[in-house]
Amino acid sequence: MSQSFNYRHLFYFWVVAKEGGIARAAERLDMAVQTISAQVRELEKALGVSLLRTEGRSLVLTDAGVAALHEADHIFALGELLPQRVREAASGPTLRLNLGISDGIAKLAVHRLLTPVLDEPHLRLLCHEGEFQPLLGELALHKLDVFMRGDVEVQDEGSQLLALMLGAKRGEMVADFCAGAGGKTLALGAEMRNTGRLYAFDTSGHRLASLKPRLARSGLSNVYPVQIAHERDERIKRLAGKLDRVLVDAPCSGLGTLRRNPDLKWRQTPQAIEEMRVKQAAILASAARLVKPGGRLVYATCSLLEAENEEIAQAFSAERGADFAVVPAVEALAKAHVAQAETLVRGDYLRLWPHRHGTDGFFAAVWQRH
Repeated sequence: MSQSFNYRHLFYFWVVAKEGGIARAAERLDMAVQTISAQVRELEKALGVSLLRTEGRSLVLTDAGVAALHEADHIFALGELLPQRVREAASGPTLRLNLGISDGIAKLAVHRLLTPVLDEPHLRLLCHEGEFQPLLGELALHKLDVFMRGDVEVQDEGSQLLALMLGAKRGEMVADFCAGAGGKTLALGAEMRNTGRLYAFDTSGHRLASLKPRLARSGLSNVYPVQIAHERDERIKRLAGKLDRVLVDAPCSGLGTLRRNPDLKWRQTPQAIEEMRVKQAAILASAARLVKPGGRLVYATCSLLEAENEEIAQAFSAERGADFAVVPAVEALAKAHVAQAETLVRGDYLRLWPHRHGTDGFFAAVWQRH
C-alpha cells in the first residue's frame, strides 16, 4: 500500500468502519459528515482502491477495506493520533470499540497505541477476544507467537542500516567479522534470501552460543558460526580474497549506547580508548584481506568518538587507498532505498545520533576493493 497519503485519513476511515457509518462517526468526533467523507475519499484516491461500499443505508467494508484495517504498518503509523482521538470519542461512560484484530503484529501495535489511555476509568475497549487489556510493565516480546515463530527480531534501526549498507545479495559469500550474538548476521542472512554462505566470526564462544537459538527460530540455513582465536586466525587466512562482502562491527567503547547504558561513561578511560583503537585498526586490516576485487568492506562502531570512527577509517584509507576506494555512505544508503539518506551522514560516513535520529549512536565507513 502507498505510504504517500496522510495517515490522518486512515484514522477517519478506521472510525467510519468501526462505528458503523459516517453519521455516527461524525457524531462521535463532533465533525461534519462531509469532512469525514472527504478524508475517506482522499485515502481511497491515494491507495487507488475502494474501501467502503453502500449496502442499503449502511457503509460496509470492501475486501480492500478489510486489508487496510489489518495492515500492521498503518496501525503503527497511527501512534501520534489514535490515543488522542480515542479520548475525544469517549463522550459517554463507556466507549466500546470493537477492534476486530487478530493478526499478531497488528494486535501488538494497537496494544502499544492504546495502553496509555486505558488508565482512564470511563474507557472500556473490546477486541474480538473480549475485554481489551493494557500491557503492564515491560512487554514479554519473547513470548509472542510472532517472535517465537521467527517472524520478527528486535534490533536498533542503526544496526539494520549497517546491514543494508553492506548490500549483501543472493548467492554471495559474506562475513560478519565480529558477529557477537548475531543480530546483524540474521539481517544479512535475510538480505541474502537464505542463499550463499554467511560466516559469523567471533572470538567469544559464549556470544556465538546465543546466536544458535536465534538461527533456529529464523529458519536460516546459510549461516556458519565460527569461533576464532583472534583476527589472524588460520581459518580467517584461508578465506583471503574470496569474499564478496565483509562487515566489521568492531568492538568499541559503546558510547553510542549511553541512553541505554548510562554507566558506560564512568567505565571508560582515555587509556582504554587508545587500546581499543589499536584493536580496531588490526581487526579492520585483517578483515580487509578477505575481500575479493570488486567486493565491499564496511567498518562500523556504536561509538560517538572520532578517535574510534573517522580517524580509524581515514588511517585505513591512507594505508590501503591503492586497493580500496571510499564509497560515500549516502550512495550506499540510497542504493538500499533508505529514505532521506542525506540526513544520516556526515561527509563520506554514516553518522547516527540518538538525539537526532532516535537510534543508538552509530558510525560506518564503506569501501569497494579495486
